Amino acid sequence: MDRCPTFGPKRFSVNYAYDLPFGKHEGILDKVTSGWVVSGVTVVQNGVPLTITDANGGNIYASGGGAQTSTAQLCGCGIPVATSGSDKSRLGGILGGPGWMNIGAFTKFSSATNNPYGNSGYGIVAGPGQFNWDISLVKTTKVGGINENATLVFRSEFFNAFNHAQFANPVTSSTQTQDVTQSTFGQITGTSVNPRLVQFALKYVF
Repeated sequence: MDRCPTFGPKRFSVNYAYDLPFGKHEGILDKVTSGWVVSGVTVVQNGVPLTITDANGGNIYASGGGAQTSTAQLCGCGIPVATSGSDKSRLGGILGGPGWMNIGAFTKFSSATNNPYGNSGYGIVAGPGQFNWDISLVKTTKVGGINENATLVFRSEFFNAFNHAQFANPVTSSTQTQDVTQSTFGQITGTSVNPRLVQFALKYVF
């Protein structure tokens, strides 16, 4: 049975902090230029593997104590399961585009087949990936007051700093399955990361 190859998700995550090199100065200029640190977390990953199902297929294969819907029937492994183009161009539905999946890659089960089980494998296509930057800029200034070593900490945080649109999986359930019988099959209707969020904080440490 030709089930087509599966793949493994890949993820790169880096956490960094850098003291901005404004040099040593005297008086007010030193108060303004010293103590700046930029830090953040950057995540780059491809999408999670999705399994395509077909509610018209057999459900005699038990999974976790219950019946499991059949995987979908592929026309052939040479036909791409996913559409091509940028994420935005593949959303589908009222937003336009072909959708995330190539509906032409699948075919209906034969009515003559008893309890059919599709030839597509598990996790044969990836959902949308992620490329996210969360960045903070912190300024620590020694100000004295209650304690001679007391500091004033100003913090600014930028979540999804570059406001990059990042999309949720197309019409997916909690088990990450896609059913070709759904009218919204392959359509993306939500995002996985909020638009850019910015927040500021000021703290006196003594």
